Amino acid sequence: MTETSAPPAFNEDAARRRLKKRHAAERRFKAYGMAAIGVALGFLVLFVFSIGSQALSAFSHHKVQFDLPLTADVVAPGGVGDTQAISENVTGFYQLVREDLALRFPEAAVQGRARELNDLVTRLAVLPMAR
Repeated sequence: MTETSAPPAFNEDAARRRLKKRHAAERRFKAYGMAAIGVALGFLVLFVFSIGSQALSAFSHHKVQFDLPLTADVVAPGGVGDTQAISENVTGFYQLVREDLALRFPEAAVQGRARELNDLVTRLAVLPMAR
């Protein structure tokens, strides 16, 4: 018969050291995994907060109200008195609003901020007035 060597017993010092190293490596691996999950959750919270803070402006509604004299040559192009043509003339109403803003705030043109003044009112903001 041939002699076979049996695996070392667990009660030997070398085997215990190997087992202790393996358990320590497993604990480190678990700790690294938990840290990675924590970092990922932190970035997820930061990402959701960033989206939410940028989306808050979508829930706000600003309303500007002032008297605006309407002139027939700008509102009714070509002298057409058709209400449908007047309500489709968004460009004419937008031009009136921009001109009125320029008259109310002449210092904006002097300071080179006319573009910022025109950005206060969008082209679609005059739709209710046109209707």
